Amino acid sequence: MRAKLLLPFLSLKAKSLICRLNAEELEDYEGVRDFLLSEFKLTPREYKARFDNATKRPDETFIYFAARLRNNLRYYLRSRDCWDDFERVFSLLISDKLKSCLPAGAFNYVLSLEGNDWFDPRRIGELADTYVSNHTSAEKPKHVSSSYVASNGSVTQNECQKWWTIWANFLSGEGPAFQ
Repeated sequence: MRAKLLLPFLSLKAKSLICRLNAEELEDYEGVRDFLLSEFKLTPREYKARFDNATKRPDETFIYFAARLRNNLRYYLRSRDCWDDFERVFSLLISDKLKSCLPAGAFNYVLSLEGNDWFDPRRIGELADTYVSNHTSAEKPKHVSSSYVASNGSVTQNECQKWWTIWANFLSGEGPAFQ
């Protein structure tokens, strides 16, 4: 029933895509949703980028913007299969932050192994350490947007160092995982 309610609100492109589905498939809301998302190639990485890069549009209220942010985050968490598990959400946020501080080569190496899945922080640390130890040229940390951004728009060296120290403490079991 929900899938039928959705039909009038779809774009022309989405309507043309669902013509491929049979009547039984059109009855399943989750099936229609998943089909459209796969056809539009919305990956977990795209959902995260939409959430991270969202800004309030001039023609929207803050209430509407907050709802859009919530939906973007919900789509991202569902795409990573951790919508209803706090520990998985916690691990995902740490994984994303850790990846944002990796050198470019290590970052691309981890992404290539993750594919459409995601690794927990410990696995990312292991892969990054393996990559770095097997490559002779020392790379500089990749600059990303973050709440810890210098005035020139790059992540401060101090902030990446702080995250690496926290990560090392977490792996070694020494000290609190977060300060």
